[in-house]
Amino acid sequence: MTSGLWALDYGIKLNLGISTGAGQDWQELLDEVGNRDFADSLGTLGLGCFAEIPLSSVNFFSPELNYVINRGIHLSNGKDEYIKIAALNSLELILPVTRIFPLSSEDKIFRLSGGFQILYSRNLVETSRLNGIKQKSKMKNQSPLSLGFMLASGMEFKRQEKRNWLGDMRLMIPFSDRLSYDDKLGNRVTLKTVELLLSGGIRF
Repeated sequence: MTSGLWALDYGIKLNLGISTGAGQDWQELLDEVGNRDFADSLGTLGLGCFAEIPLSSVNFFSPELNYVINRGIHLSNGKDEYIKIAALNSLELILPVTRIFPLSSEDKIFRLSGGFQILYSRNLVETSRLNGIKQKSKMKNQSPLSLGFMLASGMEFKRQEKRNWLGDMRLMIPFSDRLSYDDKLGNRVTLKTVELLLSGGIRF
């Protein structure tokens, strides 16, 4: 870690995990299609950069900017029929504060983070296979800007003097709708999503 409060560290991160529905509207959709016993998550991937600005010797402001692929929902009936609705391309800004807890081992540090998330997803893509017919359509996201909260905990490993490896498990909890679109009948559908991610990165 840098010692002066004026210092700035930076690095890159890769986030890999799952995205699924959340909230009352998601539960109503599951009831409607009767798919509670089947897969209802999507794989999601993010790649970005971060900075660490010391607030004290153990607290850091740790903003991240990520390019995110495939945040959305997945419904399947287990018979090769499915519906996927996802924002294939999103920009994500995370504004967490991180606290570190040095361990007895000098090359390992426990990290705990929490902060706000802002996700911008302009367009949605719906893909489906129903009754043997595949379809794909693009839709405008009526809720392109969504807010959430990130909670994360993980470890830091000191491998070299100026290059540390970071890893954590993170949960993205929505405050607002992530997906909002008009269906074929003209009804507005609004959905929240929650993400569980494994994050790994290098701080230079």
